[in-house]
Order: sequence, then structure tokens, then C-alpha cells
Amino acid sequence: MEFHQFIFEGFSFHNGQLLTKDKGAIYLAPKESAVLLFILQNAHTVISKDAIIEHVWKGVLVSDESLTRCIYVLHRTLGHSRKKRFIDNIYGKGYRFVPEVQVVDLPEKAVQPTLTANHNDMTVFDASVEKRACNIALFIFEMQHRYQAISLHDQ
Repeated sequence: MEFHQFIFEGFSFHNGQLLTKDKGAIYLAPKESAVLLFILQNAHTVISKDAIIEHVWKGVLVSDESLTRCIYVLHRTLGHSRKKRFIDNIYGKGYRFVPEVQVVDLPEKAVQPTLTANHNDMTVFDASVEKRACNIALFIFEMQHRYQAISLHDQ
């Protein structure tokens, strides 16, 4: 199995989820990560919405809004602006990744994390560079205004 690191505009994307810029790390949700990976693999090519949805959601029926939301999150994460474009929406056709992308082959060992249980029954991501506990908290509440919810998601 081949593993690749994609380098573009000061970012490095590899292992299907890790995006780094200037020594920081951003962990993308699985769908955003899958969309970014597919678009990077097809950089400079216009990819139809249907092709992205079929590849990422693998036949599950979803609305175009699911993909639109993923692209919105990627725009925000990458710092997409009028002056700095990353993913272009080609009206009526799909999306295209704009910057030049360098693809680096990685050895399998360098990108295969292992999950182990420690004495506290916490699952730990163990890679050669870092060790961190995987924790998640879910708080269900309702915001008064939709823009507050979007802002909270971005945080």
C-alpha cells in the first residue's frame, strides 16, 4: 500500500487527517479529510460534485449540502480568500484544487499509527512523533442564532 504526503502553500497533509502549517497541527473531521485527500489526489482537475460524493460517501445518499459544508470548513481551515485561493468552485461542474501540490512517497512504517490501551483504559494514538490521548466530549444545546453555532463549530 502506498502512502503519500501532500505539500502545498506551507501546508503538509498526510496520514489521511493531519494538516500542519507553521509547526501547528489541525485535525480534520473524517469527511473533510477524505474530501481534501480526494481533491489533492486530483489537483488542478475539475472534479464533479457527484464524483466527490461517490468517492467520499461511498454510495450513501447525501445531499449536496454535506459536500458544500465540507468545502466551507476546508476553505476556513486553509485560509481561503479572494487573494489566496485553494479550492475553486467551478459553477455547474464541480471543484478544483488551485495551488501547486508536491507529492512525497512515505514509507508505510512512518504513517501507520497504532492504537493501544493504557492502564487508564484510554485509547492512545502512538506514532513515532507524538503520543496523545483521544478524548471527545459531546454537549447538546441549542443556539439562539445560527451564526453563533457556525462560529462555535469553527472554534
